[in-house]
Amino acid sequence: ASPDLELLSPKARGLLHFVGVGLGGTIERVAAEDRLREAQKLESLGVLSGGLAHDFNNLLGVALGNVSLVQESLATDHPLQAELTCIQQAIERGAGLTRQMLAYAGKSTPETVTVDLNRVVLELSGLVSPSLGKMVELRCELGQPGPTVVGDPTQLQQVLLNLITNAHEAINGQPGVITLKVDSLSVAAGAEWDVVPGRYAWITCQDDGCGIAPDKLARIFDPFFTTKERGSGLGLSTVLGVVRSHKGDVRVRSTLGQGCSIEVLLPMVTETPRPVIGAGPLVYVVDDEQQLLRVASRMLERLGFEVCAAGDGQELLDRLEQDHREVAAVLMDLSMPRLGGLEASRRLFESRPELPIVLMSGYDREDSLREGVQPNVKHFLAKPFRLEGLRAAMQTAVELPA
Repeated sequence: ASPDLELLSPKARGLLHFVGVGLGGTIERVAAEDRLREAQKLESLGVLSGGLAHDFNNLLGVALGNVSLVQESLATDHPLQAELTCIQQAIERGAGLTRQMLAYAGKSTPETVTVDLNRVVLELSGLVSPSLGKMVELRCELGQPGPTVVGDPTQLQQVLLNLITNAHEAINGQPGVITLKVDSLSVAAGAEWDVVPGRYAWITCQDDGCGIAPDKLARIFDPFFTTKERGSGLGLSTVLGVVRSHKGDVRVRSTLGQGCSIEVLLPMVTETPRPVIGAGPLVYVVDDEQQLLRVASRMLERLGFEVCAAGDGQELLDRLEQDHREVAAVLMDLSMPRLGGLEASRRLFESRPELPIVLMSGYDREDSLREGVQPNVKHFLAKPFRLEGLRAAMQTAVELPA
């Protein structure tokens, strides 16, 4: 005990201890109340963000779907392709802003489009290199042909940016080199990677910085764990979360004083041949927004499906009772006034458990599917989406027409 406290009588020391404990409890209670208020604010922001995102993404979905259809119908060297690309990029920036708003509120939904990783690396390196300073060189080694994956381009770019930032901070103002490699890798059963066997895009970010101590290596992906004085501890945990959401894996190799190498695997995809329009399996598309219903129908026809449209879940169920043809799949919106997609999918599971369903929504996936889904729901498609995003989603439910 403090010498000053020893001079006090036992009764006085007891009273002081009581006051100290009471004050400590008050401080803890105030801190807890502050945390609760912040959580409530974030939850309110999330509810508001979800509603805005749904309506905004419906509008963007109509625009992006139509642009995607026009692009597909024109030759690649058509003069209008440049203007259409500008429109597409503007729409996608709007969708990106929506995703950022949802991410800030903790309600982000991964988009699924075909992503050329070589292109992402080249675009990002051009933006990042000037900010690294003259003492750090960023080298890009790109495999040929470049691997393609299905995922959210904004999130994948964030993964690469976080890896580069982590490497730059490890070099810590000294002369150094950051090497970003993109290649492909075949993973066999029983391999050290935590993924299913198959072909994967293989990204490696290597630096010659300070390295990571062995006792800290196992914790670097933990949220809020950091080895830096001013670090947030969220950079690498974000990397792991995004990669896992894309059905990939991350591995780290490091020697203290000799640098660090972080490797990322993402499932590769292959291009599919363009099908004959509207001559394939029968698919029902369901949405209460008529413009979205029309554009989604045209996109499915472009993928080669025969398409029937319904305005909500109840109309779908009524139509299916009378339609005795073989239905390959259902593409259905989640939020509809009379009968939404989640309840309709549950009823379909009772009557047609083998019928695969793809749900789509402008809301967040986690919020939308909080109550759970039946096994017949094969995929969640975030609005707005391009033709290749719809193609990837439908591939999870049904074999695409040849």
